[in-house]
Amino acid sequence: MSTHTYVNPVVAVFLGWLLINESVNIAQLLSLIVVLMGILLVNMPGYINRRQAVD
Repeated sequence: MSTHTYVNPVVAVFLGWLLINESVNIAQLLSLIVVLMGILLVNMPGYINRRQAVD
């Protein structure tokens, strides 16, 4: 499920650029990185707990 969360914003920006010729600028790319980092930070405790349970 987390893969969907990471991939969806990237695919949306890419398809907008490819299919309907939306412009992609530096501000949008930086915003995309901020969103992806926020998702990572929110999910990090779950990743750590899962790793500790396996070890």
